[in-house]
Amino acid sequence: MSYTSLRPEIQKNEPIHGVAPVSSSLRLRSSAEEVFEVLDEPGHLERFHPYCRNNYSTSWERNDRQDVLTYLNGLTYVRNFISWRRHAGFDLLIGEVGQRQSLVGWRLEQIGSSASELTITVYPHLLQGLPAIASYPLHRLWLKPKLESYLESVVRGLQFHLVTQAKTPKNAFGSHPWFS
Repeated sequence: MSYTSLRPEIQKNEPIHGVAPVSSSLRLRSSAEEVFEVLDEPGHLERFHPYCRNNYSTSWERNDRQDVLTYLNGLTYVRNFISWRRHAGFDLLIGEVGQRQSLVGWRLEQIGSSASELTITVYPHLLQGLPAIASYPLHRLWLKPKLESYLESVVRGLQFHLVTQAKTPKNAFGSHPWFS
């Protein structure tokens, strides 16, 4: 899947030069509107993110959204939302305060009347700046598999929450070495 920003000023297929994206998609048994009812709420990750200890907003206004995510292992990231389009998705920058940020796009596509597909794409900052001879094998053998596993758990957690209306249990789909 190519990346398409919701902001016209960053309409590129590769918004961060030299950084390979990692994505995960899942067809959800809920409409895009139903999914966005969950995503539009401040602190929404606490409902479905299997590695989230807590998630609270520092600003949740129409054009100014920021929240803080603390993982089960205590790692804390700030998420700065750079675009937001109801029923379609959003873009955000995530990372530790004062450190490099990863670009993340959440895209929602309506499929029929009662289903949608969610795709989360991450342009990770971790290997940025390394020579290709080092970054390529690290990306293929280490970063991509771990990040795909993480993203699959997040989208599966959202599906669980949408179907059951219950909070997704911690580590519901297995622990993760970076976040559990």
